[in-house]
Parts: sequence; structure tokens; C-alpha cells
Amino acid sequence: MNSLKIESVWLNVYLGGTWTSRSDHHLYIDNVVIARKYIGPMPK
Repeated sequence: MNSLKIESVWLNVYLGGTWTSRSDHHLYIDNVVIARKYIGPMPK
């Protein structure tokens, strides 16, 4: 769908608390869908 012309998507992730983490954390996000209308849940 070339008509959307999306260059990037920004996701903010909050790891609770007011402290600074002592180590790096990694988050892997999969099955992200960008659509013009609701398409329903992903099948398992």
C-alpha cells in the first residue's frame, strides 16, 4: 500500500519507577500492523 507513505513510527515504552536502570534493557516488538481500518486480532 504505497499510498500511506509512512517513513517511521515512534513507540514510547515506559518501564515503571522513578529510578534509572542499572543495566540496558531490550524490547522486541513483533506483529505490528498499521491499517486504515480495524482488521482484527492476529491468528495464533
